[in-house]
Amino acid sequence: MAAAAPAFQLPPYPQAAADAKHLSQALESGNKDQVIAILAPRTWTDLVHIRLEYEVHTGKNLIEVVEQQLDFNFQTLVVSLVTPLPQYKAEALHKAMAGAGTNESVLTDVLTQSTNNEIHQMKYVYVSKKLPLDKEMHHLYYPSHMKPRVDPNKTTGLDPDLLVREITDETSQNYRKVLLSLLSEKRSEDPKVDEGAAIKDAEQIFAKGEGKLGTDDDFFINVFTTRSPAHLQRVAKHYRDMYNHTLEEAIKKETSGNYMKALRALSIPKAAYWAERVHDAVAGLGTNDTLLIFVFVANDQETRLQIVEEYHKLYNQNMIEAVSGDTSGHYRQMLLAMLKR
Repeated sequence: MAAAAPAFQLPPYPQAAADAKHLSQALESGNKDQVIAILAPRTWTDLVHIRLEYEVHTGKNLIEVVEQQLDFNFQTLVVSLVTPLPQYKAEALHKAMAGAGTNESVLTDVLTQSTNNEIHQMKYVYVSKKLPLDKEMHHLYYPSHMKPRVDPNKTTGLDPDLLVREITDETSQNYRKVLLSLLSEKRSEDPKVDEGAAIKDAEQIFAKGEGKLGTDDDFFINVFTTRSPAHLQRVAKHYRDMYNHTLEEAIKKETSGNYMKALRALSIPKAAYWAERVHDAVAGLGTNDTLLIFVFVANDQETRLQIVEEYHKLYNQNMIEAVSGDTSGHYRQMLLAMLKR
């Protein structure tokens, strides 16, 4: 039975009404530079407030207006930005599992790099891969003083167990176990690290992996999906100090396939992970614009700036130049604006 729609609370954004007014004027006049100036610096929660103010005061659906006024990748980027982040990620999961085959890279991108709160919200806004995407799910984010334009009882994404069931159907073996563990929302997010516990985990990872015949996968899955990112960074440091090679090398030796990729994604710094994904999007012939847009939308400004730094460390290249060289027009202008301090 579908659960009642939860009330997702957003931090206030006092400038929303003014931004919504200016956005309306910019879209009506076709001033794309102004659209970029308004949207690029905002957080996703700011953008939800702007969208709600826009729709309440104009009576128009912002996504429909954007689709009429903008085009190509610039349109896709703006639509993605004005979609609440958990809904945007849930839609990515929907597309990854809809139709024939499964895009496991997207499942890994979304679930290994999301907070427990984001995963909790994704469960409620996820729409079955067998149903059309519901672009009106943002009504779950309306403040109490705003009346939603959509009847919550008519939406399809209010079953928090649906995403778990579909991930179960679409994946298998240890990779499935990793994703289901993440979906249980039990990953620690404590920034403080107990060094003794980190050392013990490093020792146990060796003992239950490289130090024996075979791998204790249940132990690996438990550690990598329940320990905090900060804790795992210290585990990686101690592992390298004790065994003279990296935790990443151990993961690659002891595991394989999507299972290995998921554990690795959980074990390396967030900015480094996304720097690699940007490189995946722009390296070689052609550009994976879907992936590039996802990286920019899924991360806040501070993280995007850290990604730029990590990109240079990993590839000795300027990420801004790489993105600029693979994009054009207002699409490029918006991406570059999102990389400014």
